[in-house]
Amino acid sequence: MPVLHMEPPTSGLNARDSLDGLSPNEALEMTNWVPDIGFVRSRNGFVPYADLETGTPVETLIPLRLTTGSRLLAVSGLQIFDITDPQFVDPLNVTTTVGTNALPEVMLSNRVTYAQFKARAIITQQGNTPFIYQPTAGDPEIYEVVLGVYTEFIDPDLQPPPELIVENLVKPLVYKGRVLYVDAERLSFWYCQAGSFQGEITQFQLSGIFQRGGSIRLLFTWSKDTGDGMDDMLVIMSDTGETLIYQGDDPDDVLGWELIQRYQLPEPIADLGVDRIGAETIIITDDGYINLSEALSDGSITDYATFSSKITRIVKQDLNFYQRNYGWAAVFYPHGNMMLFNVPIRENAEHYQHIFNTRNGSWCTFQGWNANSMVVYEDRLHFGTIDGFVRLADVGTSDNGEFIECNCITAYTQYDEPARTKHMTSMTIIQNHVFPSSFSLNALADFRRPNLPPLVRPQEQEVGQWDISDWDKAYWGVGSGIVSGKKFRRPIQATGHSIALSVRQMSAAQNVHWFAHTVEYTYGGRK
Repeated sequence: MPVLHMEPPTSGLNARDSLDGLSPNEALEMTNWVPDIGFVRSRNGFVPYADLETGTPVETLIPLRLTTGSRLLAVSGLQIFDITDPQFVDPLNVTTTVGTNALPEVMLSNRVTYAQFKARAIITQQGNTPFIYQPTAGDPEIYEVVLGVYTEFIDPDLQPPPELIVENLVKPLVYKGRVLYVDAERLSFWYCQAGSFQGEITQFQLSGIFQRGGSIRLLFTWSKDTGDGMDDMLVIMSDTGETLIYQGDDPDDVLGWELIQRYQLPEPIADLGVDRIGAETIIITDDGYINLSEALSDGSITDYATFSSKITRIVKQDLNFYQRNYGWAAVFYPHGNMMLFNVPIRENAEHYQHIFNTRNGSWCTFQGWNANSMVVYEDRLHFGTIDGFVRLADVGTSDNGEFIECNCITAYTQYDEPARTKHMTSMTIIQNHVFPSSFSLNALADFRRPNLPPLVRPQEQEVGQWDISDWDKAYWGVGSGIVSGKKFRRPIQATGHSIALSVRQMSAAQNVHWFAHTVEYTYGGRK
């Protein structure tokens, strides 16, 4: 009886090539299994972090690394909360030109854009005067930004530009030591003087420069090096995909401010749909996830979304159905070696994630992290829920006590003799599960997808803790990073030329590792 030894799908999802064109170490489906170097593991879980007590979606999280220290803000229930210390969660008040008010009297929604500038955060939303958050020795408060007021030492008689509508200033960006704001109603941006975020402000008109009209979707810096240095350029992307790249320090400087490139790229779809991995800037567009450097390297390129090409069918299907939903976000999470793309299936209701492993360039998907918003704060991943909670993610072995269910369908393989029919008899998986009987192992033949039996929840004991659990009675060391492989054999049945394997399991007490597997089969049999 032939026996074939195989590695797990460490190359991850392949939703690009034909069903019979995948490599043996790739997968057709891979949910909550993380393809890694040399093995596949179950994803980590999440634990509670803060309760905002709003009962409503947390639509924005704001991580700040200010000169006065790090802070984490959350926006929910038309309120902004400082949740830096999750034991003390209180809504902040806002001081405006008409006095001090509770934010629900001022805010129009929970969707804001922000930038951090020195010791403060600038928070904007269309229809409102920009706010600043500046923690002090006393209670932190939010203040109104004073914009368009020309300082007295220039000329006390000067008035703000008539085109300036402060409530239309959104998407703040710190560029070369000054703050820029997008005009939500005009094809232009406004810039403050060097070293400033308020006061004298000047419009930079783009209506005569953009050739396809539209409005500004993204404003961000881009550099050919890995830092925010002298090579930083300003990238302006419209909602039509037209992209302008400016170089220079001061838009007032006719000689030093220059439009150096113009490109037509796929349309960006989300205000939070851009992040950087080292020197590479990744953008969520209506054509998939693009690497800006690659997209700009060749003007004749036809497939811009090379970054997500390996899962192109999944991404484009999700874009086709959910593109207009609020909640798309790109988040680079260095500590977890991940780039996460949050997919809003139903706005403020249901979400899942496409996951790019930065260690080996593989893809998978996560279910169970119903993340309404997602950020990295203090090197840890946090997400806001649809009901007023903030969770600390990528920790522990369960989703707040609930089982994590992992599902994988491997590539179809014809084994050693493609022309002969194979009858599968058994599969042995090398893994580390304390209860290996919780694995469900099945074979699929010739691209058919039969209904699989539901998973049975294992009767798991809580993981033992040093100096607390009895040495003999608890599963000490499970999930501790000490991993050993065990063989688990199951009969499987399928007859055909091409065979795929379904590997499913669930656990709430340990991180499960899948190291390898073998299959046994005979030739011949009925199809």
